[in-house]
Amino acid sequence: MESPHRSAKAEREELQTRWRRLGWTFDRIAAEYQRRYQVGPLTAYRWAHRMTLQAVAEEWNQLAVQSEHVMVLQTVSDWERGVREAPVSALNRLARIFRTTTAALIEGVDYRHLDPARTEPPAAAAGLYVPTASPDEQDRYRLAVTEPSRVDEGVVAYLVRVLAEHRRADDLFGPKGVMPAITGQLEVIQSFAKGARPAMRQAVLYVACEYAQLLGWMHQDAARHQLAERWFGHAEAWALESGNLPMVATALSMKADLAWTAREPWHAVSLARSAQADRWRLPPSLRALGAQEEAGAWALGWTLTGDRLALGESRRKLDEVARHVAAMGTQPEAPWTYFFTPDYSRMQRASVLRVLGRAEEAIPLLEAGIGKLTQLQRRERGQYLARLGSAYFQAGDRGTALQHAEEAAAIARDTGSGRTGEELRRLRASAEETGAATEVRRLDELLSSMNGGVSLKGPSGGGEAGGQ
Repeated sequence: MESPHRSAKAEREELQTRWRRLGWTFDRIAAEYQRRYQVGPLTAYRWAHRMTLQAVAEEWNQLAVQSEHVMVLQTVSDWERGVREAPVSALNRLARIFRTTTAALIEGVDYRHLDPARTEPPAAAAGLYVPTASPDEQDRYRLAVTEPSRVDEGVVAYLVRVLAEHRRADDLFGPKGVMPAITGQLEVIQSFAKGARPAMRQAVLYVACEYAQLLGWMHQDAARHQLAERWFGHAEAWALESGNLPMVATALSMKADLAWTAREPWHAVSLARSAQADRWRLPPSLRALGAQEEAGAWALGWTLTGDRLALGESRRKLDEVARHVAAMGTQPEAPWTYFFTPDYSRMQRASVLRVLGRAEEAIPLLEAGIGKLTQLQRRERGQYLARLGSAYFQAGDRGTALQHAEEAAAIARDTGSGRTGEELRRLRASAEETGAATEVRRLDELLSSMNGGVSLKGPSGGGEAGGQ
């Protein structure tokens, strides 16, 4: 059977051939690759020219002068994956190789929407997600950018509507496609909060904390944990000031998840308990989220220390999660909890069962949940396939474990999900501990092939591994 990597390459090359016949430029093809596959410009332009890393290195060397070092494919790969930053002189030569401009090869945030004379809505780089805006919204927004004291209910309503677009776009494109727009938008929102009158400042911060939580989540998905924690901190502070109590609890739950990733179970337990406090007046979904985080933290604590109390607490909190999920729908839920469905809860339960060593119970829950994911949830599919692979490995079925790991790696490579890379690193650590040399070699190959530069080194529980 053809591997996911070969089929993905065949699809790209078929598209490139079709688009060139239609008269598309390499710039347009690269922009479409960036949008469709969530890769950086260096990778997109190389694909647009149907070049291998070796081919880029060879053409570079043909253009080099005698005194230069010989270019090797590893250097080109490091530039593409962000392991090393390509200097401007290198980008100039790559632009010649790819028949484009140097600017087209640089990733960054588009700040042109800060110019009040522009008529377009805020935009990121070519091929990335762009929120929509009506002419009236554009006029209000431009006026508020010029004079933050002019922020009114219409501007806040626009920010709320666009935030819903951002969330849907993140599900579809992943952090790479949406993060530039969110980052630029948050800078503008912070200027609104500083210049707005007191009543409007409260309204702006009520929305700003939700933007900050989303940006923190995207950094977490990209395995940029320090940035994630920073933005969750902003979300918590702005939520407290504006009275958005459910968001305070959400930020605490997400901090607990970061502590779990860092293998700090007792810190995670403390944060998760704070997230479930009655003073936040939470709907069932957020109570379930906090209880789920606490269950996972106790499970990790039992795994690391053998504490039987932790094992009992983990089981108790799993039962509590089920009660909260059963109560969902009895009162209004927070808009950002649309993802927390009963199916999602069952997959999260399976993740805890896996940590507790109950892989046979986790496998059917994961398989059922993965089967109900939509096409727009491809990134989540990769994450849970990686967990399913770990469960199969734990259950002794190494062949099936590798099959799921291969599909998960292909999805992570396309979406830039560092979380999935971390899950595969944990699977590799388990394989190494059990002396599964064949599986370790294959997992090393998968991790090395992933765009995002997921490190093979470091603790298996997390850290600043990789990125997009």
